[in-house]
Amino acid sequence: MPLIEARLLEGVFSADEREQLAEGLINAVVEIKGESFRSETEVLIAEVPVGNWYERGVRIVPDGVGKSGTARLDGWQTPRPPPITAPPRGKRAPG
Repeated sequence: MPLIEARLLEGVFSADEREQLAEGLINAVVEIKGESFRSETEVLIAEVPVGNWYERGVRIVPDGVGKSGTARLDGWQTPRPPPITAPPRGKRAPG
């Protein structure tokens, strides 16, 4: 039966919030497939240690993680690499 996997950055969700997330995911399956799926649906929540989550090669860390043990999703610091631009026509790219 369904196995739903969720990976979260460590310290962003409290134990209570993880429980609510699991319950919500199970409820979503039940809404689609019916009540008989409630006892058959499993949720696996894995927390990724801070410093091991990258987006486009850039490490991302939410504000507050590792300091107070909690973080807000709207506090994510996601430095973006500079955009890749083509060299002017007639000139070769360096390298």
